[in-house]
Amino acid sequence: MRAARQFGGGPPAIRVLPVAVALRWKVMPYRVDAGQLHIVTADVPSEAMIRELNRLSELELRFHLIRPNEFENLAKEYLPAPAFSQPSCP
Repeated sequence: MRAARQFGGGPPAIRVLPVAVALRWKVMPYRVDAGQLHIVTADVPSEAMIRELNRLSELELRFHLIRPNEFENLAKEYLPAPAFSQPSCP
């Protein structure tokens, strides 16, 4: 999987956020580096998302947008399947 190799999602970064939060916001942490939490998402982060993620981590958040199909591939590999088996709401 190109996306998985490119972003290297998985332990330990994946454990920084609770799975329920990653599923709800469709985000995936993939790296912790120099006090920053790097997160991939297919959606532009909303203010509500940023506020919630900031409450859960003291690390500075760095978002990286990826294509929806790349995010789906990463989610299938690293997050529980049920939440990503259904299409997203528009």
